[in-house]
Amino acid sequence: MKVLYKGESLEMFLSTKNVLKENKIEYKDRIKRNDNWINFLTQLFVTGTGSYGMNNEHKQYYFVSVNEKDFDRAQQLIRELKSKL
Repeated sequence: MKVLYKGESLEMFLSTKNVLKENKIEYKDRIKRNDNWINFLTQLFVTGTGSYGMNNEHKQYYFVSVNEKDFDRAQQLIRELKSKL
């Protein structure tokens, strides 16, 4: 599998998946969250304040991967999609 899309945009993530589905290209998706509870708890108990939910602590990163044999075709579809958005 090769990563086709990696980014923070939920809209682009969902649009990418829809285009691939419409064109019958198999894909795998993954969402990585940037939850850092240890930093939050340390900040809360040491300083008495926490910034949970602030300072981009909850960013989500989206990934869509496709088979190598479909990568070039999928990449072209995504380029076309980006030009429309």
